[in-house]
Amino acid sequence: MHRFAFFLSSENYKHYSDTPYCHADAELLRKTLIESCDYLPENSIILKLEKDDGNTNEQILKQVADLVTQTKDGDSILFFYAGHGIAIDSNTYLVLPETSPLNAAATSLKLSEVNYYLSQNKRLNIRIFDCCHSGEGSRNAVSENQAAEFMQAILNEGNDCSLTFASCAVHEKSYPDDAECQGVFTASLVNAINAQKADSDIYLESLKIEVCNSVQAWCAKRGKTQTPTLRVQVTGNMPFARRKNPPEPEATLSTSPVLSRSEQLNNARQSVVVDNKLYPELTAALNIIATEFEKRIQETDVYGININRIEPKIAEDIPEFLKQKIIDRMKTYRTMHAMNVVRVERPQIKNSILSSFLEHRPIYDTNYYINQKFEMPKCFQTFESTTDGYIPSSSIFFYVCPLQTTIAVLMGYFFDKSFNASEPDIKLQKVLHKVYSISDFRNKEYVLGFDDFIASFKLDLELAIDERLTYLAKENQAASKPQA
Repeated sequence: MHRFAFFLSSENYKHYSDTPYCHADAELLRKTLIESCDYLPENSIILKLEKDDGNTNEQILKQVADLVTQTKDGDSILFFYAGHGIAIDSNTYLVLPETSPLNAAATSLKLSEVNYYLSQNKRLNIRIFDCCHSGEGSRNAVSENQAAEFMQAILNEGNDCSLTFASCAVHEKSYPDDAECQGVFTASLVNAINAQKADSDIYLESLKIEVCNSVQAWCAKRGKTQTPTLRVQVTGNMPFARRKNPPEPEATLSTSPVLSRSEQLNNARQSVVVDNKLYPELTAALNIIATEFEKRIQETDVYGININRIEPKIAEDIPEFLKQKIIDRMKTYRTMHAMNVVRVERPQIKNSILSSFLEHRPIYDTNYYINQKFEMPKCFQTFESTTDGYIPSSSIFFYVCPLQTTIAVLMGYFFDKSFNASEPDIKLQKVLHKVYSISDFRNKEYVLGFDDFIASFKLDLELAIDERLTYLAKENQAASKPQA
């Protein structure tokens, strides 16, 4: 028997207020089940959704379906979600970062479609929801009726081999613990798991008692109410995990001495800095990245598209729409490339006597700039393919960005889904970044994640192809019908 798990979290939204600590909750529960219980890393998927990360509802469903295909008779599947949940027209939805209130049904993740895959072959299905968030800490986005209907629905639905554990009861709210930077429910669940006896089965029915006591004790001190709720639809006792034996404690604990400010400053002065002495290594690294990626993408079946290597460019030549994403991602770092955001008021022409008496709201244009010194090496490498009418044009990019004493490598890709060169429809699918020490950079550790990166590119490419084929099938079907 093997245990599989899918962890999904969403905490930053374009059209809804944020739900803090959802990513931390998903990460904490996954880490606990792997380190303290019998879940394996290779049998789990975690998606911490962000705005503009390219994870659409179709893509998420595909990853759920792919995970289910790996299961066999006797296996179990856990689905965890932290974020906003809503109910519309008797259907339940998980709110994604780009969900629009004007078209929530089409831009959210429909829970019944997730349940369809999870219930295949009647595997034991464990669903855990930390939803219906309160207004505290910006956890306020949906109406009380929508939240209550969502909670009522998830507690009523399910198959005949499922357990559903929800963070609160109907008409209640879930609370964050700002001191712990976690949701109260998930933190209590993890504590209850860790408190179980070593080398023993863990049952949600038993955990529910401990989780309820912990959450209600937290609420009692703050004058709040939150009641974790469990619905069980299984025959007999069905454990959802098995507690491991804890590791032997270390004989001695080594502690690093606390350095004085002068000692820290002296160590910093002795560290390697990114200056013109490292420029040749930056140039060589960009070439290594391009060569290694080109080799691996040629070994991958990407449906016959030709991906062409483009001459490297300087920072100023990065596409304008991409500069915004890069600056947003690198805003917490001090980069050796100058990154600036300039907001300029757009001049307005008053063309009538009446307009001079009316109040004009100012309109601003925001421009994003990335610049590098003349002597700095080229830093931006792209690979491009052109559409054949069925597969979208694609661009894959790598950006080697020097910091003060480290180096960031950003990679990502975007599609032109228009299938028409004259009217581009650019859709940024993914942007990733990682910061490397000089030593790790010299050891070429930046190529270690290429396989996962290429697999992600292929998955998004497949979704784009499926979207095109579905449209063409509908168009051909319409063409075959007689017109009224």
